[in-house]
Amino acid sequence: GSEVPFLGLASGILLERSYFRIPPSSCEVRYPDECTAGYLSPPQGNPSFDEDGIECPAKYFAPVLPSSLNITKVNTQWNDAWLKDEYVFESLDPIDVSCADKFWAEACTENYCDEEHESTEKAGVMMSIPLVIGILLSAPLGYIVDSMGYMSRLAMLSPALMVITHLQLAYSRLSSAIPLILQGVAFAF
Repeated sequence: GSEVPFLGLASGILLERSYFRIPPSSCEVRYPDECTAGYLSPPQGNPSFDEDGIECPAKYFAPVLPSSLNITKVNTQWNDAWLKDEYVFESLDPIDVSCADKFWAEACTENYCDEEHESTEKAGVMMSIPLVIGILLSAPLGYIVDSMGYMSRLAMLSPALMVITHLQLAYSRLSSAIPLILQGVAFAF
């Protein structure tokens, strides 16, 4: 189908929609200028809480990042495997965190990088659903269409299923499995 080249992009969108959402702004780490997990985090940990003192965020949200960092060769035990010369951020954004860098993945935001990896795997598995369903149903649907006829009418079903699929993915917080199965059926036509 024409959607196949876009599945890589869609996987990233699905990741942010369903498995690695931005945590609520009311959710903050206890020590906002210190690492959250890894060997540079405080010995007692650096959990995140909302304004009511309840631990957050919930499942399918990215772990909360520190709001700022000031880690240089002068003020910490340095690791030469780190990719940058210093990690100084007045306002740390998720875009600043590269889990390919051992500083983030092992020393400072290990929980964030681990969760990002797990969420990426989940999104990848989910994005394989349309392809697998399309592969499995193409031959049986082709046989049915060849024996019954009505190809032009059944061909209209594919774009209708695609519209339903994309509306569900865009506006629903329900599991993405059902719309992705429908997308697989649409691919099979």
